[in-house]
Amino acid sequence: MKFNEYVYKRPDLESLSKQVNEYVEQIKASNKVEEILEIIKQMTTISKDIDTYATLCSIRNSVDTTDEFYEKEQEYFDNNLPIYSEAANSYLLALYNSPFKKELESVLGEYLFKKIEVELKTFSPEIINDLQEENKLCTEYSKLIASAKIEFDGKINNLPQMSPYLNNKDRNIRKQAND
Repeated sequence: MKFNEYVYKRPDLESLSKQVNEYVEQIKASNKVEEILEIIKQMTTISKDIDTYATLCSIRNSVDTTDEFYEKEQEYFDNNLPIYSEAANSYLLALYNSPFKKELESVLGEYLFKKIEVELKTFSPEIINDLQEENKLCTEYSKLIASAKIEFDGKINNLPQMSPYLNNKDRNIRKQAND
């Protein structure tokens, strides 16, 4: 499948947050490891979908910084992913504190729980506004980089398109491209 054939669909992060909060309650109420493993499968699907659509949006936004649709979609992710992170963090906390943690570790591996432990230390609801601001600044920076127009080698290039020249075997070409 070619990149332009991938279908983009905005995930409803608000309803997904509610779904994740339901999973948290199910994990807390569960008395079977199998139930928790099924929830983990469902959460993995949700996470993969969100990551896929966010990445697809980001790439399409950076390829054409004038596309208003993807500009608005990127803004949606910049604002809402940190909010969704709060629900995702609650899910991780429920897994980490599960009375079936040892059984889950034996099936999923200790590494997952070490990763969860680090994630729990690096997120707090108090930093959601900071994360939103960081996302906006990163997007702004990406747009700035993608929108650069540099005349070189008889063409108009953006910064990523200058990379082959900056890494060329010929020292003179590298120097000219750098200048």
